[in-house]
Amino acid sequence: MSRHGSDTSRLLVVACNFPPDAAVGTMRTLRLVKHLVSEGWAVDVLTIAPEGFRPGTVTDPALLARVPPAVTVLRARPLRPFERLAGAFKPNKPGQTPAAAAQAPVEAGPGAGGRPPRTSALATARRAITAALTLPDREVSWLLPALWKAWRHARRSPPDVIYSSGPPFTAHLVALVLSRLTGAPWVADFRDPWARAPWREDRFAFERRAWALFERLVALRADRVVFVTATNRDDFANAYGPKAAERFIVVANGCDASEFDGLRPVTRAAATPFVLLHAGSLYGARNPAGLLRAVAAAMARGEIDPASFRLRFLGRIGVHGVNLPAVARELGLGEVVEFVNHVPRRDSLQQMVDASALLIVQPVTTVSIPAKLYEYMAAGRPILALAQPGGETAELVERSQGGVSVLADDEAAIAHGVIQVVRLGREGFTPVDRRFYDGEVRAAELQRLLEQVAGGAPR
Repeated sequence: MSRHGSDTSRLLVVACNFPPDAAVGTMRTLRLVKHLVSEGWAVDVLTIAPEGFRPGTVTDPALLARVPPAVTVLRARPLRPFERLAGAFKPNKPGQTPAAAAQAPVEAGPGAGGRPPRTSALATARRAITAALTLPDREVSWLLPALWKAWRHARRSPPDVIYSSGPPFTAHLVALVLSRLTGAPWVADFRDPWARAPWREDRFAFERRAWALFERLVALRADRVVFVTATNRDDFANAYGPKAAERFIVVANGCDASEFDGLRPVTRAAATPFVLLHAGSLYGARNPAGLLRAVAAAMARGEIDPASFRLRFLGRIGVHGVNLPAVARELGLGEVVEFVNHVPRRDSLQQMVDASALLIVQPVTTVSIPAKLYEYMAAGRPILALAQPGGETAELVERSQGGVSVLADDEAAIAHGVIQVVRLGREGFTPVDRRFYDGEVRAAELQRLLEQVAGGAPR
């Protein structure tokens, strides 16, 4: 029985990423929502209204059909006053080609890193003002509309427990306030690190101090804090001490394996080139230029046949200061490297299944695992990971026997890794055991945690 006397437990989910938003962060929340509805829960989801999506947000209307009809979706539109003002003074770029659009920048996240290029004092001032106006992140103007929408709904349908998912981390601050207003216990899910994320070290000191303050509020006031990797959990435990760490839980990520039902690889002729595919955005330090150089060197040595090998990038590219198509042409790889714009999710999954092998680019950080890696495992293809040795990504690839992991900035090792993964793809590869990627198992773990928290005494 719920804490409000009903036979049905009610969950309020707070998440900026939810269908039709096609961000990979959407999928963990969507899996949990679907699982809980199937288990008899009443679920309300507070999220961003599509008309308030940031420019460049990738959407997939087909995802809306996967939201159970019983779910009440509360959509609040961000105010975005400062972005509107900035947009009024931003010059248009008429005639932008599809290739240029594919090179459009995307917001930094895991894998980002390194110092930004030198800029003028005016540009630095603009960046500082933007940073100050977008704390804790660029969805901060959603906070007040979201609180108003959720509070009105909660007075009619009070939640038994609140679950928030970030990034964007504004969702955690919304949930913190709602938990205090409603008295409902709260579970905060960190899909990525926040204040101590290694890819944030180049940001302004005032930003890092603000993030540390916000993170501390969440870490110490949520009833449970969930992490997708043990390294991130341990980092929080070291920062906040053993007492707080008693509430820190690891529930690994995964994918919806049923999405691959009915997807069969295309029949490949013997002469069809081997395709190494990267599916998803590239940004920050996720720069595959070293891979391109390694492939070019291996071809020059005769280790890879350019007529029978293709390196395909599917999705947006926003590696600052690097024009990857130009790099490919300069290395003589114009016919080997392919750049394909974003496609609907179902088509992206089909391309994973059709590929000969799959590529993960995860340099710099050792604390995170790209959610895409679990989809790669479900696709049943060998994986080449450009990742830090001993990090979460490299360790998972090795432990699951999912492929090959090499140091992201060691071009000789990368060339050897490409040759190894080509051999795996051609000579036979045993797909990864389902227990490593089954998101339904993870959703059941989250359900048990939510039941535990919701069953506790009201605060």
